[in-house]
Parts: sequence; structure tokens; C-alpha cells
Amino acid sequence: MNIDSTKYHLSESLDIANERPSVGFIVLNTDFTFERDFVRMYTEQKPNYDFYFNRIHFANPMTPESLAAIGDDLSESAAGILPNYDLDLVVFNCTSSSSIVGDDAIEIAINESKPTAKVLSTSQAVVANFKQRGFKKVSVLTPYSEEVSSLLRGYLQKNGVRLFPQCIWISVMTEKLLCFLPMR
Repeated sequence: MNIDSTKYHLSESLDIANERPSVGFIVLNTDFTFERDFVRMYTEQKPNYDFYFNRIHFANPMTPESLAAIGDDLSESAAGILPNYDLDLVVFNCTSSSSIVGDDAIEIAINESKPTAKVLSTSQAVVANFKQRGFKKVSVLTPYSEEVSSLLRGYLQKNGVRLFPQCIWISVMTEKLLCFLPMR
């Protein structure tokens, strides 16, 4: 049996660039819910961008030291999202860690491996959302220890968020316990 085959030649001028923005998400390797919740939101809101995930190492329990240590791996984790391709935006998805590591350090680390990407952390997104909605003063409820919660409150205040004096914290020490808190 003889089968004829023909090589297909793509045009040299074919533009393979994706017109949709590409967004990379760095998610803790201990996070149980982010992808599920994000995909549900993406399906409902149908935004016009493509998304890609990578996990970053985190060692429980949630302490200021363990959350700060994540900053050391941000560049490598960002590099693992579509290696050797540019992204339009890289989001570091950990509010407590991003408030401790700091906006500048996060941007520098991610831009080491994704130099053209804009950088956003969940802490920055929280502040921007409060300001966009015109909130004058907010109350804070966190699942973190008092020490981690205090650092998050400090970040919010440093970024212009006024807080009510009463802040509540629960002190859940691992993400597994955190993501399975009853929602009643």
C-alpha cells in the first residue's frame, strides 16, 4: 500500500502572536481552592485573557518567617509559567505572604524571570479594590495568627487603608484547615 503525503508550509509572515493577554498565577503548593474558585469565576465572568498556573513551595505553619521565605522562590516559580515566553501579567496569589514580602521585592523577583510582565499581588489587589469602591474605613477579619494578621494590617495601613480599631483573627495554621472552614 502506497500512501502519499505532502508537507504543509506555513507562511513566513504568519503571525502566531496571541491577541489575548496572558496572565500567570503563582499559587502556594498547599492551596486547596484557588484553581477551583478561579475557574468558576472565569467561567461566570468570561474575561478576555488566557491564564496559566504554577505552584510555589510553602512549608506550614503560617508564620511571618515561613511566609517571608516564599519570596526567595518567586523568580523561579514565575520562570516556570510558560518558560521562555512573555506574559502580560504575573499575579502572586498569597495575601499574607505578599503583605510581608512587600510589593517592590515581589516585582523585582518576578521581573527577574518575566521582565516584560506587569506584577500584581493579592495584597495590592485588595488595596486597589477598597480604593476603587470608595471604602473610607474597613474592618479586618483574617484566618491568620495575631502576628501575621498584625503584619497584614500594617501593610493595609501603609497603603492608605483606614481600619476600624477592632480586628478579628482566627489563627488557622495550615491552608488545609483554612479552606475547609464551614461557610455558614
